[in-house]
Amino acid sequence: MDPITCKIVGAACLAHQVGPESRDDLAKSSTDCPELRSESTVARMKSAKSLDRSKLPRSLGVVTVGGHVRRPGLVKITEGMSLAVALEKAGGVTEFAAVKRARLVRNGRSLPCDLGDTTSASEPVLAGDVLEIPQKTWIGK
Repeated sequence: MDPITCKIVGAACLAHQVGPESRDDLAKSSTDCPELRSESTVARMKSAKSLDRSKLPRSLGVVTVGGHVRRPGLVKITEGMSLAVALEKAGGVTEFAAVKRARLVRNGRSLPCDLGDTTSASEPVLAGDVLEIPQKTWIGK
């Protein structure tokens, strides 16, 4: 669904941010925002009610990816997600990343993880995992 932009609300997908009972009220409300009064916006908001959420990928929790990655933070886990895919969803590594010395913290245990190796990179992620990518040393390792 396209975001709706107006001076009152800002850039937002209003149909997903309000409950189903509020969507009609929001679409009918008199406001000075022409985007909210347009027929196409009202149609998009009503169609969001009937969105089949069973076809959307289901999140199985989150994994935290940190260190020398482009977008550190939480990554939603989807079915069959590997460490390599989680790293890719975090924007990939920076030029200073030491992927051969990555650490996977799972259930309170810190495990070494060589993400340059396809076996380690294909390891499935679990909810609550923390993947930490350290900085290279001065000799580049």
